[in-house]
Amino acid sequence: MARIDKIFEADNSNPEIQAVKEAIKKTKDKRMYQRYMVILYHLKGYINVDISKMVDLCQHTIGILK
Repeated sequence: MARIDKIFEADNSNPEIQAVKEAIKKTKDKRMYQRYMVILYHLKGYINVDISKMVDLCQHTIGILK
């Protein structure tokens, strides 16, 4: 459990991640929600291939969105 706590702590201390999470909460547009999720995963350190599987997009599309 300590590893999970460190991940959440890192999220809470990063202002960019907090801004993206706030934007995700405020958006009502499905397309913008998906774009914000791509940005969030990128900020958390995932690579394009992994992000593309998580949000069900082509990995080349992910490269363009970031």
